[in-house]
Amino acid sequence: MTNPEPFEESGMTFGPFPPGCAFRIEKSCLYQAMSGDGSGVKVAEMLLLRGSSEDRTPAIWIIEAKQSFPRPTSRADFEKNVERIRCKLADSLSLFFAMRLGRHADALAELPDQFQAVDPGAVDIKLVLIVKGHREKWLPPLNDMLNKALRPLVRVWGLKPTAVTVTNDDGALRHGLISAVGVT
Repeated sequence: MTNPEPFEESGMTFGPFPPGCAFRIEKSCLYQAMSGDGSGVKVAEMLLLRGSSEDRTPAIWIIEAKQSFPRPTSRADFEKNVERIRCKLADSLSLFFAMRLGRHADALAELPDQFQAVDPGAVDIKLVLIVKGHREKWLPPLNDMLNKALRPLVRVWGLKPTAVTVTNDDGALRHGLISAVGVT
């Protein structure tokens, strides 16, 4: 599912992205088959390949978008939602590498050529949560909790300590992830 065209998700318009640099993993045939078989696998919205020029190490951004997120004052809802995000980001990472390494028949062919060309041992990984309309002051506690929840994954995969990022639609706009925010 290469998709350089902008698409709507969680009230935000993602893209446009260079051809072959965005992969809507939640729309992949492999994930669709898994999600229908009761496996419990959950994935993020998309993978975005960035910095693949000769002068920069390529990075795959695994991006989950949310329309809203409970404030840290509602501890039970907050922790439950952090766990859901952790699962989606972790499953997306695992599913990408399973596809990239050819662990599922025909799944490698689903990945755009640019993703197939990435050296799995040398690519940086960034785990990104975007929460539309989330206030700046609410981002640090959410970032801290998600970092804590993803710490084992970051350690096991040898990711950079800065691999986990939580931002809002303003930050996503600054990073060129979205081009517009809807009112819904």
